[in-house]
Amino acid sequence: MKNYSKTFIKGTFIVLVFSIVSTLIGYTSKLALAQTTSVKDIGLFFSVLSFVVFFSFFRDLGLSDSLVYFIPKFFVEKSRAKIKSSIMFTLYVQLTMGSLFFIVVSFLSKFLADNYFKDVNAAPMVVLLAFYFILDGIHEVLMRVFHSYQEIFFQQALDFSFQVFSFIFMMIVIYFSLPVFYFGLAYIIGELITVLIFSTIFLKKVDPKFIGIKSKVFGKINRPLLENSIPTMLGTIAESGFTNQTILFLTLFVNLESVGYYFLIRSIAKLSVFIYKASSRAFMPMISELWKRKDLVKLNSLFKEHMTFNYIIAAPVSVSLVFFSEEVLRLLYGEKFVVASNILKISAVYILFELSNNLITSIFTGIGRPKLSRNAAYLKLIVNLLCNLVLIPAYGLVGAVVSDSAAIFSVLLYVLYINMKELRLQLPLRNLSLIFLSTSVFLFEIVLLKKFLALNPYLEAIVILFVSGVSYVLACFLLRVISFDKIDYLLKTVTNNKLSLARFYKFE
Repeated sequence: MKNYSKTFIKGTFIVLVFSIVSTLIGYTSKLALAQTTSVKDIGLFFSVLSFVVFFSFFRDLGLSDSLVYFIPKFFVEKSRAKIKSSIMFTLYVQLTMGSLFFIVVSFLSKFLADNYFKDVNAAPMVVLLAFYFILDGIHEVLMRVFHSYQEIFFQQALDFSFQVFSFIFMMIVIYFSLPVFYFGLAYIIGELITVLIFSTIFLKKVDPKFIGIKSKVFGKINRPLLENSIPTMLGTIAESGFTNQTILFLTLFVNLESVGYYFLIRSIAKLSVFIYKASSRAFMPMISELWKRKDLVKLNSLFKEHMTFNYIIAAPVSVSLVFFSEEVLRLLYGEKFVVASNILKISAVYILFELSNNLITSIFTGIGRPKLSRNAAYLKLIVNLLCNLVLIPAYGLVGAVVSDSAAIFSVLLYVLYINMKELRLQLPLRNLSLIFLSTSVFLFEIVLLKKFLALNPYLEAIVILFVSGVSYVLACFLLRVISFDKIDYLLKTVTNNKLSLARFYKFE
């Protein structure tokens, strides 16, 4: 169990490193957009992108997710032909459906620009992003294949590569003040370079014998692939619907400026939970193992540690965004975004509850009850859809974030009920209380320092965050939310015992 845990903690470390660097690049690009591009043009780009991405379920029919289940199974069976057949069939479907979508959307681009996006620049952007949609299908297949081959580094590097190259070309568009639809071209170039690089890596390094394997694209393996993919696709529709439908409704009922505000502000609110993606990679397999062993004591302990770890990061970030929303928006995006400070406050609060939902539903998936997770996704989609239809036409952007909040709270009640009825996992209420107590120290320190410091805004922010952050960590230590032995264990795990706090200090 210990070695198994170490393997996945190392995997988490890889994901975490890529996540941190990707987050920095992502926010640098958003900062550049906010400082140089109008809110309407920002809204136009992300509105068209959300419209295109919404149809990802149509492009792959859930087959890419099925690869993660079937390829390891075929490795056990030593059936290389089935592995190649499943990959090629999935790629064939992705390219065929993606090309069909490109043709239809390109034909309707002017109609969509005039009647839905209400901006002439939308027409060329729709065409460009619809072509990117085809390339993204190849990207998705590569990502699932690397996952299936347990090549975690290449899986993470794939997404990172696209982000880096698209960022570079978006900066070129901004520097030369090109029309907004060129952002779509930046995505195409970034994805094209990424796909070429990582296709080569797969064929040359990961599986050099792949091309020489004899297989049929259309064979008996396709039927079980499709049978497995349809339920997955339904869950994907629900998740994709929640993520993108608010932007679709804001475009339809309000305006493109509201989309610009919504997207960039939500991206700031999500800063508090970026650690979840990395940590869940380590905890998921351990959850599955403990559930199979029926070791509920250890499962409870693991769940508490997982939730505590995530909220140690999330709580101070979210609370800071609530109390200093205007300052954060002014510092990062500029004065024109300050008018939406209340939107950031609401978003920062409901993101904390969304984190709880994700943590608990990950347990459902880890114990082999994916239907419970899908039910949560359906509930979130339905509540959000109904609230959006009522609140967005009446209250605009405020109605959108209230709708998101209502959907998140509804799911929280559902997952807590299921947990109480079937799993009976104990929430770390004591640790959460101590975390928010430590966060109050963090908040007090910020308020105090702001009264006495008068520096350059960016330098002042760095100094305040550093000093108050140190106070927060010390408070967590004093309240025993964090301990040296846990840090020491993680440090030794990710460095193969090369680094250890115990080598320098002896702790009780």
